[in-house]
Amino acid sequence: MNEGNVKTRVDEDNPSSPAAEGLAPSSGASAWWARAGRNRLVPHAVLAIVLIVLVPSLLTGSNLALATTAVIYGLFALSALVLFGWVGLGSFGQAAFFGTGAYTAAMLKDHQLNPLIVILIGAFVAMLLALVVAILAGNSSGIQFAMLTLVLGEVLHQLLFTFRDVFHGDDGIFGITAQPLFGMNLFDQKNFWWYSAGVAAVFALVLYGIHRSQLGKTFTAVRDDPVKAAALGTSVRVARTAAFMISGFVGGIAGVLYSQQQTGAAPGLVSTVMSGSVIFMVFIGGTSNMWGPFVGALVYTYLTTRLFQGSNTSTIWIGLLLLVVVVLVRGGIMGLVERGVRLLKQRVTTARSAS
Repeated sequence: MNEGNVKTRVDEDNPSSPAAEGLAPSSGASAWWARAGRNRLVPHAVLAIVLIVLVPSLLTGSNLALATTAVIYGLFALSALVLFGWVGLGSFGQAAFFGTGAYTAAMLKDHQLNPLIVILIGAFVAMLLALVVAILAGNSSGIQFAMLTLVLGEVLHQLLFTFRDVFHGDDGIFGITAQPLFGMNLFDQKNFWWYSAGVAAVFALVLYGIHRSQLGKTFTAVRDDPVKAAALGTSVRVARTAAFMISGFVGGIAGVLYSQQQTGAAPGLVSTVMSGSVIFMVFIGGTSNMWGPFVGALVYTYLTTRLFQGSNTSTIWIGLLLLVVVVLVRGGIMGLVERGVRLLKQRVTTARSAS
């Protein structure tokens, strides 16, 4: 068993829990909600609701479309956080699940299905792909796992060109006409914002619940010390497979949303560049909490659609920015924010004590 895992911190809400806690008995749903209350779930949920309500009031046209894309990318980055942050596995092929969800939605475009049904189908197809890859990966981790996922992405990318009759090669599959949802016309930008932001919020909450659950503690134990976790009776392979399937499921959801927004899917969604982009989002935003991927996605979307739009050197500048953040800003943007908040609290406490 390799131990070259990606070590990232995503336990800001429970910094005192040791790895072995992942093997402790579950205390039930009521205890989970009690812990959630202590760990500021309600304020975070309120902030999310406020943002969801305010954004379409403050932004219109292309700016609202950009915000919608950022939310979708944020959900995509959240799927990568499950691997990088929860179980310490570095994936260079995360775009495979994003693209699988997108192409599944595109191939269902003529069936006039409820958009939520399409999301579930795309997510389950991506999850099945993740299961297959996890089985092939066996007990690999570290660079071996990263290379395997990289190969996966390249294989899927080539399949899109090999089976042109099915996937239409470079042209992709376009012409998605999302059916109305609860009477809402999803071609209206505001309605699509409500739809995509709502879906992202629901599944972010689901992931939060998983992370705070017994399964989440098992993931933490496997990430922090897989040898110790195995010695205490945890199946490291099963835990990593479960995390990979969850990651694939959420990545598939993001892919479906993206294809519905863009009305189609193209090979670039499965490319190595897209996989690299989601890594950028995760580490720019930070891995210490679940806001990080969304913050990183917003930064990435702004850079690629506004600041560096049409530039041939955009990838270079984005790579340099990632390097600077990783080296100088430990924990990404949200890590910096959290340290600032803690420092402010300390100063306020000190000032009160002095007075």
